Amino acid sequence: MSKIDEYIAKRSKQSADFARKYKEESQKLQVAVEVRNLREELGMSQRKFAELVGKTHLNQLSLRLFHFFTNKNKKY
Repeated sequence: MSKIDEYIAKRSKQSADFARKYKEESQKLQVAVEVRNLREELGMSQRKFAELVGKTHLNQLSLRLFHFFTNKNKKY
């Protein structure tokens, strides 16, 4: 178990609110990963996908930041 995993487990035992919020954010991240995977499977740009699902430019920026931080080891 990593130090981060240990910290999360410890804080979750100490605080039900922390555990709940951590679970919610983990679920949001999982959904974001699945959305990105779907978009890539469809061969769509972030902008086209955002237009398809009716999201704003700000949400497109959020998608780009997520894409950047989850792919920072890839070479462009």
